[in-house]
Amino acid sequence: METTVTRKGQVTIPAELRKKYGIREGMKVDITDAPNGLLLKPIPHMNDWAGADAGKYTYKEMVERLDRLRRRWR
Repeated sequence: METTVTRKGQVTIPAELRKKYGIREGMKVDITDAPNGLLLKPIPHMNDWAGADAGKYTYKEMVERLDRLRRRWR
């Protein structure tokens, strides 16, 4: 795919790729200077992660894990 850089250094990410990678208006992207060129990666908003681990651990398991961490920190 090809796009054009504007006078202000802006580029348009093609709609197909925005949809594929979940890039929405106002979202931030990370730009890395990679050996083969520029690498653009979407930075998800924290709200997008809400509930990502829902059902993965029981309440009891989480309390036990937190207690172990607290003991290590003391």
